[in-house]
Amino acid sequence: MTLFYSLQTEWLKKKGSLASWLVVIGAFFTPSVLTLIQIMRPEKLPEKFQAPDFWESFFKNSWQTMNVMLLPMGIILAISLITQLEYKNNAWKQLHATPQSLTTIFIAKFTVILMMQLQLFILFTVGIYLSALIPSLVLADVHYPAETFPYMYFLRESALYFIDVLPIVAIQYLLALQFRNFLIPVGAGLILMVTGIIMISWKYAYVFPYNYSMLYFLNRFPAINLHALALGWFGGIMTVAYVLYVTKRDKG
Repeated sequence: MTLFYSLQTEWLKKKGSLASWLVVIGAFFTPSVLTLIQIMRPEKLPEKFQAPDFWESFFKNSWQTMNVMLLPMGIILAISLITQLEYKNNAWKQLHATPQSLTTIFIAKFTVILMMQLQLFILFTVGIYLSALIPSLVLADVHYPAETFPYMYFLRESALYFIDVLPIVAIQYLLALQFRNFLIPVGAGLILMVTGIIMISWKYAYVFPYNYSMLYFLNRFPAINLHALALGWFGGIMTVAYVLYVTKRDKG
């Protein structure tokens, strides 16, 4: 029950914050741009919308920019913003004075972060669907896609992308808990993200924890289970993050 109440508190604290708006804006940014492009350039849409593999192709196209820049950057900023809520007005000291263990605080905060990430993925999927639906409603020559909407394909691929970015989430959570200055975890995250992009063509790019969603999208290293590697990195980094948090002398 303590964890349940802690989760409720953490969720209420993030409501109305910049991090909450970042989730919504980040989820609908790419679908909104795609919708505008399609409406402004409708010449090839009638044929494209009736293709037998329309939804799969549309899903991959939507995830292209999301994978490379928007999703990692959104994770970096959102996690730093969530943790920064406690650094304002010495709220960490107040939080640690409450009758809950450090483990409960650590788990509750991270669970809220995962829930926000899940919210982002759900809203992004809704945005993808709307960016295909809207042109078929406003353009006379464009009809709703002939292919049946592949629910399981969307669910499976989204779940795999969710797993692949877990190492990024864990690293940013570790950094945000350790540094009071907002710019340090954000700056470190952006440096690591750019490093991952630079390393993407390296033959050992799969060893870098920021690369898994991009590598999976590009279908690099098909013989290697990238999702298992992502989960391995995630478990190891979260263990380190927990140990550093509970043993940190100054938690304010």
